[in-house]
Parts: sequence; C-alpha cells; structure tokens
Amino acid sequence: MKLRSFRRLWTETTTSLRRNRLMSIASVGTVTVALLILGFFLLFAANVENLVDDLESQVEITAYFSEEATQEEIDAGISAVSGISNIEGVIYVSKEEALNLLKEQFGDESELLEAVEGMNPLRDSVQIKLQNQEKINETAQEIEKVAGISEVQYRSEVVERLLGLTKMIRTFGLAIATLLVLMTAFMISNTIKLTVFARRREIGIMKLVGATDWFIRWPFVLEGMLLGMGGAAVTILIIFFGYPALVQNLSVSLPFLPLIQSAEFIQSICSIILGSGIMIGALGSVISIRRYLQV
Repeated sequence: MKLRSFRRLWTETTTSLRRNRLMSIASVGTVTVALLILGFFLLFAANVENLVDDLESQVEITAYFSEEATQEEIDAGISAVSGISNIEGVIYVSKEEALNLLKEQFGDESELLEAVEGMNPLRDSVQIKLQNQEKINETAQEIEKVAGISEVQYRSEVVERLLGLTKMIRTFGLAIATLLVLMTAFMISNTIKLTVFARRREIGIMKLVGATDWFIRWPFVLEGMLLGMGGAAVTILIIFFGYPALVQNLSVSLPFLPLIQSAEFIQSICSIILGSGIMIGALGSVISIRRYLQV
C-alpha cells in the first residue's frame, strides 16, 4: 500500500471515529465487556487445565512384590518395570520404609504399630508414574507380567472417571471459548453496521464510479481493528492488575489449589486478548460491509 493511500485510509478512519465519538466509546465499552468475559474464561480454563494436569500427574500404579522375592529378583523387577514404554518414573519402597510411612500417617497413635515391628506384614513395592494416563490399563497389564510382582493396584474406576472429567472439561472449554469469540465478533459487527449504514449512499456512489471493494472496505476494517484494539487495551489493563491480586487472595484462602501465577502466563493471555480484539474487529467489519458492496 502506497503512503498516500495509507494517509487517506487513516484520515477517513479517524474522521469516522471522531464523528461517531459516542458510538465509538460505546463500541469500545462493548468490546471490553466481551473480551473481559473471554479473558477471564481463558484464565479460568487455563487454571482448570493446570488443576487437571496436576491431578493426572498424581495418578500412579503401585506394584507389590511377592513376599518370597529376593533382593536380586526385586532389583531385576524394578529394571524390567522401568523399561516399559509408558513409564515415566519408578520409586522403590521397601517394606521397612512403608512401615515408617504408615507410622507417620498414624501420628500420635503410631504406638499401635509397635506390636507388628517384629513381623512386618507389608510388602516391598514400587510406585510408578506414567507418561500417558489414558494407557494405564495396558501399562498395568504389562507390569503384571514382570517376574516377582504379585499384585498391581491403581483404582481403575477413579482413573477412568478422572480421565472422562478431563475430556469433558477440555471439550466444554473449547466450545465456550469459540462461542465467546463469535459473540464478540457479532457485537463489533453490529457497531460497524451503524457506521456503514450512515455512509451507505457514499458507498453506492463509490461503487458506481468504479472503486474496488477493498478500496471501500479498508477504512471500515481499520476502524473495526482500532475499536477491537481499544477494547483489548482496557481488558489487558484490568487483567494485568486484577488477576495477580485475585490469585493472591485465593492463594491465602485456598492454598491447595495449583493456580498459575507466572508473569509469562499473564503476558500470553494478554497477547491472545490483543490479537483476538484486532482479528475480531476486522472480521466484524468485513461482515458488516459485505451487504452494502452488492450494488
């Protein structure tokens, strides 16, 4: 685009915004509300995803060795389990360590376990973390085949429910995010329609004298982009200062929640909001003016 053409485009756009000052302010406010909803939903969805990932990371398989297994057989079993493809990590827990852990869990009532110290009923075991929790059944079957292992536990029903909940949350989140983007585009589209309607005769004359569609369309597209950018800027300021304060308060009242607090995360959300505002503004403008270009 030539510099002269860009100046003409910029002049027409800013003039339109000045003439429709109140409408432009209302449009920025509308876009801000829509992007705020989108932004806080993205923050919520990202934190839910982080919570789900944290829960999934805690899904483990516990494999118990038979009481007759020797230390050599246990070492060989640990090596065999570590070599299974879906295994991320293996932690060996001897029956003595298991008894000590049980004492810690009993706390003041650990004296009840003193009677079994001479005949420890617990078994040597390995705690196994997985790379892909969805393959937990197949992995458990492979672990059961390892020599020396007598039992494998992983609460299959709980795991299946957790994975089902994970899929539902991710699918629902994607659907809501798409709906919010479409709603925001619709709001901007309706705002630009008012400007286009007010200049419909001018557009018709420009078409009759041979102006191309994009020559007519560009000022409105730029106007929509500026409105989207304005709404995005207000939204970014609110999120940039509001989200850390919200996380700080929640961390005090709900310290067990794994909330995302990194500056890089907030910056990535702000970048998405800015890009969405500009893109949706341009899209809304293109949709709005399409009808009036059919002269």
